Amino acid sequence: MLKMKELEKETTGIKFFFTNRVMMVRPVSFGFNDQTAASNFFQINRQIDDVNALALAEFDTMVEVLKANGIGVLVLEDDANKVRPDAIFPNNWFSTHKNKMYLYPMLAPNRRLERRQDIIKKLKKEGGYKIIIDLSDYENQNVFLEGTGSMIFNHRSKKIYAALSPRTHKSLVKKMADELNYEPVLLLQTMKTEMPSITPM
Repeated sequence: MLKMKELEKETTGIKFFFTNRVMMVRPVSFGFNDQTAASNFFQINRQIDDVNALALAEFDTMVEVLKANGIGVLVLEDDANKVRPDAIFPNNWFSTHKNKMYLYPMLAPNRRLERRQDIIKKLKKEGGYKIIIDLSDYENQNVFLEGTGSMIFNHRSKKIYAALSPRTHKSLVKKMADELNYEPVLLLQTMKTEMPSITPM
């Protein structure tokens, strides 16, 4: 998340984008989020004893696996005094592109609490992001775009793929595409069991 590199596979010449460092937020109040359930088909409210402890164990294991494979990990702590069940997904409220950091408007009020100035300042310092582009004011217009939860960036083809939803507004996808000089490709959701259809911007 902090630094992107490009690796060219010697045998095929295919270029892959990968990172040598990631940022992760340690879970404190992880669990079912009733504020996001209505717009997340995959979210199921299963009664699991001490689900945060299970998430924390998986989190710590993942940190060790990443480090063992040469990936640097910046671990940030969440605030136990604030209930932020989705805080482990910071990719929804910000993304980084070269020397810029984009802050995104979030649909659920408790997800807006995840935007933290201390994280922004730390990443500015350690990641070298000199320009902050804050789109969060769009929340006042009920217009949302939730980072890489809404968009897939194909850096090789310079395209942004996004499926329209309550969390993904067409105008902001277009704005991000203009910012990055990428081509937007919109997907229209249909039936749950069907493939989405593609529409031009």
